This record gives sequence, C-alpha cells and structure tokens, in this order.
Amino acid sequence: MLLSLFSLGMPSCKALKSIFEEPPPLPDKHPTHDLVIEQGVARFNGTPIAPGVPLSRWVELLGEPDRVAGQYHLWDRIGLGAASIDQSSDEKPTKLMVDCMVVVYRPSETFTRGAFPGRTLMEGAALYDGVHVGFVNRQCQRKCEGTGLGLIQSALPGSYVCRTEEPRRTYEFRVDIEESSAKVRWLNFCGPREG
Repeated sequence: MLLSLFSLGMPSCKALKSIFEEPPPLPDKHPTHDLVIEQGVARFNGTPIAPGVPLSRWVELLGEPDRVAGQYHLWDRIGLGAASIDQSSDEKPTKLMVDCMVVVYRPSETFTRGAFPGRTLMEGAALYDGVHVGFVNRQCQRKCEGTGLGLIQSALPGSYVCRTEEPRRTYEFRVDIEESSAKVRWLNFCGPREG
C-alpha cells in the first residue's frame, strides 16, 4: 500500500498518519494502573483478575464496587467492571468467580461512568480511547477462529469480535464510527473458568 501511495505522487499527511499510526502518550496521573491481557489471562498491575478468579480479589485490589448492574460489578471511578456469567449478583462477592471483565476507554451509559486511566496491552496490542480497529488487528498476536483476519464485525452494529480457541476466549470491542473508521470505546473480555 505504501508503494502505491508513492507511485501516485506525494502522499498526503493524512494517508501517512493512517499508515504510521502511533498511540497517544501514556497518562501521567495514573501511571501505575497497568492492565495486561496475555495468553488469555488478564492481570492488573501483575495480579491475575480474569477469568476464573474470585471477585474478592477485585475488591482487595480496587475496593468495593461503586455499583452493581445486572451481572456486572462496576468500579465507575476507574472504568472497570467484572461479571460472573452463571451466578447471581446477589451472591456474596467472596463466592462469585469472574468470567468476564469490561474496560471502558470512553464513559458510556452501558457500563461505567468513568474511563480507565491507565495503560492496556491486549495480546500485544495497545488499547486506548479512539484506537482504530485496524491498528489493533495489526498489533494483536492472537489468531481469531473462523477468519484469516483479526477482529471481525459482529451482527451487533458497532461491535467487533475475536474468539480464540486456545485458550477459549472472547474479545469484544464496542466502537464508534468516526471519519470512516471504527474507533474502540470499550473492551469486553470473557473466558470459561479452567478446571
């Protein structure tokens, strides 16, 4: 693609920017909030938090959730949420196991009212508010099942999904379409409990 741009003459700054896209600078106010999803396991500052860990670990790390909505326990102040697929939110947090987590980069009415202030690395791809789905596809080191591509647009408008076989995980992005490209607003990451 780059060669074809140059063969047409001088490429525009906008075209070069889309090819050599760089993530924004890391936030200064919360440099210690690191979320890394690698080999299908999510870790917050090095501590495993999903899937298959007790919700009580989240409470130890982040304090009590700000609210509960359906199956999700939500920490609005930090843009994170944790859910248990087959257990009721009415159960005590010590008994709940986390199957899914949500990371919000732009506050929404759907999940948290705040945005995640730290850094996120998902299977080799940097995630942040407004990152292009194409950039995530180029950086992501996991292969999605059923496609030679990375994330694919799901039946739900504004949503892109990747399901992996080993380990079995689902990565779902909600996006907004701006300037003809899909930009990530939040990530929902799920996986079955091991054992």
